[in-house]
Amino acid sequence: MDERSQKVQSYFHRSAKEFDKLYHRTGFISYSVNRLFRKALYQRAESALQEILQCKAGSVLDIGSGSGVNAVLFAQNGVQYVLGIDNAKGMVELAKNKCPSKLAKQVSYIEADFFAWEPLEVKFDCVVALGVFDYIDRPDIFLNKMVFCAKKKVLFSVPGKGGFRALQRSLRYRFKDCPVFFYSKSQLEGLIMKYTKSFKIVDVGSSSFLCVLDLKYPEPPK
Repeated sequence: MDERSQKVQSYFHRSAKEFDKLYHRTGFISYSVNRLFRKALYQRAESALQEILQCKAGSVLDIGSGSGVNAVLFAQNGVQYVLGIDNAKGMVELAKNKCPSKLAKQVSYIEADFFAWEPLEVKFDCVVALGVFDYIDRPDIFLNKMVFCAKKKVLFSVPGKGGFRALQRSLRYRFKDCPVFFYSKSQLEGLIMKYTKSFKIVDVGSSSFLCVLDLKYPEPPK
């Protein structure tokens, strides 16, 4: 693992419980504030769920699964099996502890770096990475591996370039020694079209995108 990846891993290991609080519904005021100022955090998961249900996915690989909020959401809405993978030990431990016992056979988690992880022989219907591309400096390699692991759809979110929010977040995470990367729609189109011409880039929140790749008729990588 390179130095940049180690910084990201270290940050999320330290911040696991703090990050998980963003999803808590306890405390009306704090939850309402998060829903208002972090719309993308919730909207990207809701939009991803609709895409997953639309293609009747029976299995999902959730990369950067964090505290397991999205993996549980997918399982609760009918996905038969969800595998969450995260390279932050604190996140994986939290996800395992928080997973409802009734979903024990549907959801599992592993601690691993997706770049180094050896994919399973059986592919997943959908491969999802929400809030992950924000922190990786090799999106082409990462997306290539996601496509390799998927049968139907690949979904990933990114923060958009430009604007006050991007500047503010960049400065905030620089102070935390955690690199963040931002994307324009033209960059995303160039990245995605190597794999398929059947895709859409959806606005989520005020400054983020959800990218959806339909791999039923994929274009071979160039």
